Amino acid sequence: MSFPTLDEAIDAIRVIADTDALDADMRIEDLDVDSIDMLEWLYEIEESVGVQIDESLFSNLSPSVRLREVYELVRDYVTAKSAGVPG
Repeated sequence: MSFPTLDEAIDAIRVIADTDALDADMRIEDLDVDSIDMLEWLYEIEESVGVQIDESLFSNLSPSVRLREVYELVRDYVTAKSAGVPG
């Protein structure tokens, strides 16, 4: 299974949060989503790629981080785990 593109990931968050008012360059603090929404998004990615993602990945995120950066963080984590790099 392949990792979702940035656009696919953004679309998934839009569906979860039931809003069209977000894009990849928005800061987390400006999104109309909560931590449960973000975890649901993370679980959807886990299911689609077949890799368990450590939830603590989100624990130290600055509220000013952009959604694009969160996506890249998760993508890099999954890529490393898929390659056998301990995480």
